[in-house]
Amino acid sequence: CIETGIEIFVGKNNTQNDRLTFKQSAPEDTWLHTKDIHGSHVIIRFAGEIPPKTLEEAAALAAYHSQARGSSAVPVDYTKRRYVKKPSGAKPGSVIYTNQRTLIITPDEDMINSLKKLIDERRLNRQELVGLTLHLPIFLNQLRKHIPHLLEIVPEQSGIYCICNYSRHILNDNVSV
Repeated sequence: CIETGIEIFVGKNNTQNDRLTFKQSAPEDTWLHTKDIHGSHVIIRFAGEIPPKTLEEAAALAAYHSQARGSSAVPVDYTKRRYVKKPSGAKPGSVIYTNQRTLIITPDEDMINSLKKLIDERRLNRQELVGLTLHLPIFLNQLRKHIPHLLEIVPEQSGIYCICNYSRHILNDNVSV
């Protein structure tokens, strides 16, 4: 979030949505998705009371990264991630959820561009990360300043995972930070 610094994550396809929702988020994180419209899963990584501006930005991202991108008054559901379930045998990204509330949002292109700029400024170049893993102790100390509770990092084919005591952060170009 631009104002609060709270992390917002966006899946960009069914596989990323599935991984983001069920492997990279905690039960107390907030999950968002456009109501009855195909689109990205959005996670707000924050267990407390979500500031209204953060919720609005996350809802705008959910609306923007959906089939309703150019629409106005897009309904976006949100709930705690613990209320999001994957039906048995369902395809990646398919979910059912309860205890939701709905926001009506019109994606603001200027807000989206500001968020994208912020993401680009904070994104670490994947090649730099791979090189830094060779100097693991230094790299871990640098990452600890940015990711609380960091335990270790694990290079994997899909990117660099930062293993924390409560979640896994992926650092690559596929999942927005």
